[in-house]
Amino acid sequence: MNRKSLEQRSPMPLPPEKAILLDAFLTSYQPVSPHFLLRDVLPVLLQLDQGESSDSDNDRLFVGAAVAALQKVPGKITIVTSCALPEENMASLPWLGSYVDCRMVGSDRDSVQHAKLWLCHWWRQDGEYLQITISSTNLTSDAFHGQLQAGWSICLPLEKAGRSGKPHAALCDFMDALGVAADCSGATSRFIQLLQRCPEIQGSHFITSIPGRHMDRQQTGLLAGKTAAGKVGVRILTPSIGEWNDKEIRAWCAMLGVRPDKVELFWPDRSHPWVGAAESLDPGLWKMPVAAQGALDTAGVRLLAVADPRVKPVLAEGHPNDRRWCHAKFYGFRHGLMLGSHNWSKAAWGVPDGMPPKNFELSVFVERQSLPLHGPFQRFTGDVALMERLPVNDEIHWLRWAQVTRSESTLTCAYRLRPGCAVMAEWQDGQDWYPFPPAVKQGKRWIATQSLDGLQPEKVRLVSPDANGEQIVLPITDIRPGRPLPAGLGYDVMHLAEDIELEQYGGLPVPSGPPRSRGKKGEERAASSADYSLSWLLAARRWRQVVDTWREEIEFQPVNVHLPLGLRLAAALERRAGNDPGAAIAAEELRLLVEEAQR
Repeated sequence: MNRKSLEQRSPMPLPPEKAILLDAFLTSYQPVSPHFLLRDVLPVLLQLDQGESSDSDNDRLFVGAAVAALQKVPGKITIVTSCALPEENMASLPWLGSYVDCRMVGSDRDSVQHAKLWLCHWWRQDGEYLQITISSTNLTSDAFHGQLQAGWSICLPLEKAGRSGKPHAALCDFMDALGVAADCSGATSRFIQLLQRCPEIQGSHFITSIPGRHMDRQQTGLLAGKTAAGKVGVRILTPSIGEWNDKEIRAWCAMLGVRPDKVELFWPDRSHPWVGAAESLDPGLWKMPVAAQGALDTAGVRLLAVADPRVKPVLAEGHPNDRRWCHAKFYGFRHGLMLGSHNWSKAAWGVPDGMPPKNFELSVFVERQSLPLHGPFQRFTGDVALMERLPVNDEIHWLRWAQVTRSESTLTCAYRLRPGCAVMAEWQDGQDWYPFPPAVKQGKRWIATQSLDGLQPEKVRLVSPDANGEQIVLPITDIRPGRPLPAGLGYDVMHLAEDIELEQYGGLPVPSGPPRSRGKKGEERAASSADYSLSWLLAARRWRQVVDTWREEIEFQPVNVHLPLGLRLAAALERRAGNDPGAAIAAEELRLLVEEAQR
């Protein structure tokens, strides 16, 4: 495993050395592309040796390695996003639905999931750890490779029992509300319990926004600090400015104990490369709503110029002529620095005595840290790039929320629509599309169910006649117990995953290409009975090594990891037993050991 190579190609923090992933909870804004998951996220979480390549044989090996690694994770990796149009839908790789549970926020109200939180539960021989990462980085290829981001990460050892009091209360409350909004309270509850086993983090504090709730005074008090009200200042660098009026800006400043004329906003002029973001897949939001420009002037907010990165780096750790545009969100106070997902908008912060936040947002305030920008700072003198108003696609889209699950006998599609909108729900078996029976309304949701009875659905789609036939294809979350064959994944890949696990535990190596001939210049030569005897003996020794390695590891691996692994290794050996007596002996011994461990 080349950790240095992984660290260079991904902004995700690496796991602790020799750690096993037990659980993961990731949030992002837009629904996540499955190929991006395979290429950029799973190699880090699962510590895979390679990403996807253009070579089909290598891709098959990679998918087999990914499946083998995903099977070792006791539960499913949970990803929570907003209900927005996806870059590429998870349904394009339907087998991922057996290992990754994708959820959308928006089942109860039209809220937006904008936080960028990555929680990873790790286990290694010296104990359990919870890795917490808060950043401005969405789970998209452009966010990873085309944007400048800011993040904070820590890996905390877990105590055996929960701590007294309410450790990490703000983050626990955030997770609880997010679980309700995305219908994934089971996953969020697991991580709330883990957070309650974590020690306090000295000098760092979580800052949260929850839709429908005004910000907690304890959190805003942390940002205001101990300076007398109205004396503290703040410097802001964030790519999106809300449609504030001057009264709302003053209310925001009062909430944080800040004088409006002590607020300094860093902003690029119209010719700045961040405004166009021409080399980015995402056009960015470094344009200011027309209404906000007048409000800033009236309130007395000062604009400072953002340097041109083609001339000198903007960020203190940057390098010259960096082509990426800045997606980071910074709030620099005299006594510390806040960074995370909060843009300077009413949707993110809410307005005191007015509109509460609309977005799920998460940032962290780090004491005694300053804004990491190159100085000196010049007063803004250029022209501001303006837009009439912020994009409102999320507010007007016909699909407000959707979730598809498959049990042993039923396929269920639940969804919520814009008022007055209608859709047709259909499912696909890999070839043709078939309509669901008529949906039934339950509260604000519609529920369509299809009895399976031997049917094998791979995808579901919603088609809106009211939107010129626009359709959204949805992935299926497989909630069947055990590890049934994932949709769209053949037995050949599952067998390859088993073979990779056997190799990792000392078995025969998995061939990386087509079989090679044994003779000179491609000519086959006859093999003697001694050759076969020796091959059988060597294979038998390798299969016995698999058993011995598994038996050694059960002394320190979690039960929910080593028992399922033992059953998979035994099944893989049994598949080989017909032509290999050594594999049959090893399979029988391993089955007995698993039964003994279960007792």
